[in-house]
Amino acid sequence: MNTSPPPIVTRTGPSHSWHARFFRQWFARERTLATSALLAIACVPALLALGAFDDRSIAGISVWTKPVKFHIAVAVYFGTLAWYAGWVAQETKSQWWYKAYLVVLLSSTIIELIWLSAAAALGEPSHFNRDHAVLAPLYPLMGVLAVILTSATLFYAALLLLQSRKPAARERANSPLKIDTLSPTMCLAIPAGLVASFVLTVYIAGQLSSMDSHWIGGTRSDAAGIPLLGWSRDGGDLRVAHFFALHAMQFIPLFALLRWPSLSPASDNSTGMSTGIRVMIITLGYGLFVMALYRQAMNGNAFL
Repeated sequence: MNTSPPPIVTRTGPSHSWHARFFRQWFARERTLATSALLAIACVPALLALGAFDDRSIAGISVWTKPVKFHIAVAVYFGTLAWYAGWVAQETKSQWWYKAYLVVLLSSTIIELIWLSAAAALGEPSHFNRDHAVLAPLYPLMGVLAVILTSATLFYAALLLLQSRKPAARERANSPLKIDTLSPTMCLAIPAGLVASFVLTVYIAGQLSSMDSHWIGGTRSDAAGIPLLGWSRDGGDLRVAHFFALHAMQFIPLFALLRWPSLSPASDNSTGMSTGIRVMIITLGYGLFVMALYRQAMNGNAFL
């Protein structure tokens, strides 16, 4: 009987997996935002550990649940912006005003996350808290910082739209996927999603800021809500509309890509008007969907 060990199989080919290549490209597209996204997600295990040892709760769930959700949301937000920023010319990203904006953006984000974690440590709600001696006066300021955070969608939408109209800038785009490798439809769908995300989010958030809760009727508890999300199942919940408003920046480009998947830059011969109509239909349809969710919640009806 042959008892020798089986031969060792040696893999040939690239030494790095596809996800390693993806992360390298992601970092190359916008290192500052990509790093910020990773730092935000890296805080999640520590926040979950705090929740495991802290039995205090707000609205039926751990006081640390909201900081966890916001850190994940920030990671997704910055991660998406980092990818889109890969189609912005390196010459633009080396300008002082671009770097100054990132400093303001990241500073606002850090303050927001510290505020959320501090509220959790105090066992107090971070939002709609108008009674606490410290958190109540800070609440309006946090709203201003949230608008600054959301303004990054307009910032990158403007950069992408301006660049898409300048061939010289397109050629200098610092990305393995230059801006001209996007079809005309996608060149418009990405900025449209970013603008829609800002407009819809600021509107919904503005309505929320004037209220005393995101719940409209039903049980004011996340414990009985939709798993993971916590959205109310027996009453209106404005967090649903807020969620889809914020993620217009991902959904609108995705819908455009799924609707016209075969439109490569070489095959997309659509005129500017037909491209604009395509994107306008998707953007308006998505906007109506978000506003329908808003009306549904305001009428006291559950999402699901």
